[in-house]
Amino acid sequence: MKKSVRGDTDELLSAALVKRLQEDSLDKISIRSITDECGLNRQTFYYHFRDIYDLVGWILKREAYRVVDTAADSKNTHECIRRMIEAMDENRQFFMALYASSNFGRLRQVFMDYLTEAQKKELDGFLRGYGWGDGYPDFIARVVSLILTEFLEKWHKGQSVNNLDQFVERFSTFIMQQQKGAEELSPGPSFAHGRGTTSNTFK
Repeated sequence: MKKSVRGDTDELLSAALVKRLQEDSLDKISIRSITDECGLNRQTFYYHFRDIYDLVGWILKREAYRVVDTAADSKNTHECIRRMIEAMDENRQFFMALYASSNFGRLRQVFMDYLTEAQKKELDGFLRGYGWGDGYPDFIARVVSLILTEFLEKWHKGQSVNNLDQFVERFSTFIMQQQKGAEELSPGPSFAHGRGTTSNTFK
């Protein structure tokens, strides 16, 4: 499908910002340096984004959905977690630049919110029929987003107590344990009977 002009311009501005981050910290990058990088003008930038952080938020949303889409057809939980982490790591330099920003706390929350949003469709399928109410899928999605984001940050900084293989194994085991508990506690259909509606991401 052909991109819209809006989509093309968003991508140009996004690529320009990512390229500028190879030389300067996010806090030091100006809108003019971004537009100069991609041959656009400031008026065009403001037509698409309010400020630099609005552009960063757009990139974070795109990344969150890409990460979930990458793992959507995983055969099991272990493969899903590994795919998500590897997809997030593909843009390590971008995330490393965010860690050094004075606004990282806010940006971290933005990414977690988008990662949560991107998972909801899969989690709704997983939890269908368990009768826990509308808020539970959102809760589980937020837990997954928090753990993945925290691990990514510490792993990139060399501060994680787990390497990638250890994290994938332990986190996938944790998720499977929650599934087993859900099956035992569910007042609705058994997990086996509901397997047809179970999300690929977390089965």
